Amino acid sequence: MTNTPTSGTAPVHPVSMYENEANHNMPLLSEGNFNRSMAEISQLRKQQADYLDSLPTTVEACGEAAMRLLHPAGECYPEGFEEALYLSFALEPMIKHLDTDDPGIERDALLFIADRVRLGLERSVAKLDRISDLLGNPDRIKREAQSRALGSVRGQTLGR
Repeated sequence: MTNTPTSGTAPVHPVSMYENEANHNMPLLSEGNFNRSMAEISQLRKQQADYLDSLPTTVEACGEAAMRLLHPAGECYPEGFEEALYLSFALEPMIKHLDTDDPGIERDALLFIADRVRLGLERSVAKLDRISDLLGNPDRIKREAQSRALGSVRGQTLGR
C-alpha cells in the first residue's frame, strides 16, 4: 500500500517537525488544546484591540498624553526612572567593596537596591511602551483606514 492518492496527484506526507515548530506547534496540537489556544488568542486579540481603541486618535492628543507620561507632575523623567538611575550609581561602589556572598545587612541592602532599580526600570519600560503606542497611534489609524479602503476597492474589483 502506498500513500499516493488514486487521483494521480503527489503523495500525501505528514506534517514535519520543522513545519510544526515553524507554526508554534499548533498543527499537531490535539483538537481540545487547539480550540483552547484559539479561544485564548481570540480573547488576547480583543484585549489588544480594546487597548488600541482606548488611545487618543489625533496627533495633538497623542502628543499631550505622551508628554504627561514622560513628565508626570512636572518631573524630568517617567515614574521610577530617576530613582533607578540614582540607585544604579550606588550599586557599583557597594559591589566593588563588599563581599556579597556573606549573608548580612550589606548583602540585603544590595538586594534591596537591585530590586528597586529593577522595579523602577520596569515602570519606566511600561511608560515608554505606552508612549510609543501613543505616538504611533495616528499613523496606525491611517494605515488601517488605507488598508480597509484598499480591501474595499479590491472587493469591488473582484465582484465585477
